[in-house]
Amino acid sequence: MSDKAPMPIERRQGQDDYRGPERRHAKLSVEVQLLELAKTVEGIDDRLKSGVARMDNMQAELKTNSAITNDVKEILDASRSGLKALGALGVVAAWVTKIGIAVGVLWGLYVAFKNGKPP
Repeated sequence: MSDKAPMPIERRQGQDDYRGPERRHAKLSVEVQLLELAKTVEGIDDRLKSGVARMDNMQAELKTNSAITNDVKEILDASRSGLKALGALGVVAAWVTKIGIAVGVLWGLYVAFKNGKPP
C-alpha cells in the first residue's frame, strides 16, 4: 500500500458532482445537438434497412433451399420404395431358386430310378 492520499478530483465552476468522463456538449447549441441526433437516427435507420434487406435475402434463400430439400426427399422416398420392391423380388427369386433346385433333384432321382442311369 502506498502512503499517498488519493488525488482530489478537480471541480469545474458551474458543474455538478458528476465525476465520470465528460459527455455533455455544453458549447453546442440545441440546433446542433438536434442535427447530431438526426444523423444518429438516420444511421440507425440505414442499418435497420440493410438488416431488413439481408433478412429478405435470407428468407428467399431459405425458400429455395426448402424447395430443393423437398425434391431430394421425394427422390429418396422413391428410391427407398424401389429398393424395397427389389428386396421383395430378391426374396421371391431366392424361393424360386430353392424350389427349382429341389424340383431338379427330384427329377434327377426319378429319372435315375426309372432308367437305372442318370440322364
